[in-house]
Amino acid sequence: MLHDVFKWLQGLSVSVAVRESTWIFPTLECIHIYSMVLLVSVFAIFDLRLLGLSFGGKSSEPISRLSNRLLRWGWICFGLNALTGSLLFASEAVKMSGNWAFQLKMVLIFLALVTHTIVLRMSVRWEGLVSMPLQAKLVGSFSLLLWVGVIAASRWIAFITKALLLG
Repeated sequence: MLHDVFKWLQGLSVSVAVRESTWIFPTLECIHIYSMVLLVSVFAIFDLRLLGLSFGGKSSEPISRLSNRLLRWGWICFGLNALTGSLLFASEAVKMSGNWAFQLKMVLIFLALVTHTIVLRMSVRWEGLVSMPLQAKLVGSFSLLLWVGVIAASRWIAFITKALLLG
């Protein structure tokens, strides 16, 4: 049943256009990669702040204000990444749905976004602290690991796909 949905999605005219065009797929892929870099960078800045590091002398900025500022950029990057990723996925839905690296990437993104949603709510508790509590440092470390996993899984998608084509 799910396989039929993926076949239908892959057969949509927009999916076919992305797949068969010489320039649409690579353009979307470039936008997807760069928006992912920005997305991970935005969340990494926040995670590193949770670990007690700061950039540009902004360590005195309240963590909740930093999170609100970064969150706007994070959602813009995430929206762009979700849009381009959906178009890329739709163009090869059947193949990608069976790719374990793609599946892992989706799980890790979900976990990272849930983690950040929880952390943003908790960040108010850490206002004005001289150093971040152990809980904040653990969450920041966990989040960084999730994003590193997203990047690694993203790179493996292409290798798995190539191996499936050759095998």
